[in-house]
Amino acid sequence: MFEGFSQEALEFLLGIRHNNNKDWFEPRKAVYIQKIYEPMKALGEELYAPFADTEGMIYKVGRIPGREFCSLSALP
Repeated sequence: MFEGFSQEALEFLLGIRHNNNKDWFEPRKAVYIQKIYEPMKALGEELYAPFADTEGMIYKVGRIPGREFCSLSALP
């Protein structure tokens, strides 16, 4: 269940804004996964849930090297 983002998540985002490089990120990867990735994944699942049984709706999760994405779209 999505419960928002913690202060630690906001601090991580501010930090990566000023240090957008692998050397800064790697030691903080666990914070990213726990405080950013997992809550965002929960939010996506909650936003998708009301449409799950809608005929013609497609939910796709894709992977671009280094980046994950998901989309929700209706078939024509």
